[in-house]
Amino acid sequence: MARKLVVVFKRPTTRKNRYSYYVKIWDDIRKQYLTPRSAASLVKELRLDEQEFPSNTRNGACKIGEAYFRFLTTKPTTEEPLFIEYLEKFWNWETSPYIEAKRARGQRIGMEYVKANASYVRNYIAGAFPELKLAEVRPYMLENFIMDLVKKGKVSNRTANAIIDAFKIPLKEAFRQGITQSDPAANIRKFSRNSKPKGIPSDEEIAGLIRQATDLRIRCAVMDLFNRQIVSYTLSRRNTTATALNPILALASSYDLQGTLVHCDRGPAYRSEAYQALLRNHGIVASYSRAGNCWDNALMECFFGHMKCELGFVTGSQRKQRVRQVS
Repeated sequence: MARKLVVVFKRPTTRKNRYSYYVKIWDDIRKQYLTPRSAASLVKELRLDEQEFPSNTRNGACKIGEAYFRFLTTKPTTEEPLFIEYLEKFWNWETSPYIEAKRARGQRIGMEYVKANASYVRNYIAGAFPELKLAEVRPYMLENFIMDLVKKGKVSNRTANAIIDAFKIPLKEAFRQGITQSDPAANIRKFSRNSKPKGIPSDEEIAGLIRQATDLRIRCAVMDLFNRQIVSYTLSRRNTTATALNPILALASSYDLQGTLVHCDRGPAYRSEAYQALLRNHGIVASYSRAGNCWDNALMECFFGHMKCELGFVTGSQRKQRVRQVS
C-alpha cells in the first residue's frame, strides 16, 4: 500500500473552534512517518513567507508540507557533518534551529542551560571525537567515552549526566529529523547521584551520645531581651520542673518581677502547675511559643545552639568549668 509522502492534519487548540495544522513526512528508508511538526514552527524554521505560506489554513499547511519535504529530500547526499560541528551548531544560542523551533512552539529553554551544554561539548566531547562524522557515531563509542571520564575521576556522576544530555538531545533530534538513520545515544543510561556512605555508629559513638544526655550542662536559661544577656541559668544533668523554677526564683530574690513578660516554649516543665503558680505569685505574665514553632523562641534557640558548638569538644571534669566560662 502506497503511503502519502506529505500528510496534513489539524488538532484543536485551547481556544474554542480554533485549530493548529500539523505536517508529517513519510520516511521511505525507515518505513515510517517522521514526528509531526506544526506548520507554524516550520514557517519560522524554514524562513518561509507567512503571506505565501499561511499556517492557519489547510492549503497553506499543504504548501508548507511540500516545502518541508523538499527541504528534507534535496539535502546533498555527500554532506557528512562532523559530530562536533553538529553539536556546536545545535547548542549555539544565536543560530540553532532547534532553539528557534522551541521558541516558535512556545516552549521554554534557558540561555544558561544552552551555554552550559555548549561548554560541555567544548571542554569534554570535542577532544574525544575531533574528526568523527555524525553518521559514524556508534553507541559503544559514547558508552566508552563517558565511562572513561567517570572511572578516571575526571567528572562527578552529576557532571557525567549533564555531558550525556549534551550529546543525547542533539542525536535524538538528528534522528527525528531524518539526518541520521538511528539514534546511537538512545540506550545510554545515566549514573546515580554520588552519595557518601552511611555507616552504622560504633559502640563508642553510641556510648558518647548516651553520656551527653546526662552530662552537667545548662538546661534552662533566662535572657534579658534589652541587651540579650543571660541573667540567670540552671546547671543540671536532666530537665526537671526544678530546672525551670530555679532561674525564676534566683531572679525573684534580687529583682521585682511584677508585670515582667516571660516567654518560653511548650516544654512539660513550663506547663506544669508549679511553674504556673510561681509566675502568678510574682505577678509575671506568661507567654508561650506556638505548637511546634521554634522560630517563636529564636533567640534562646540560637543561644543553646552556640553553646552546644562551644562545648562540643569538652568532656569530663573540664565541662563544668567550660560551662561557667561560656555562660
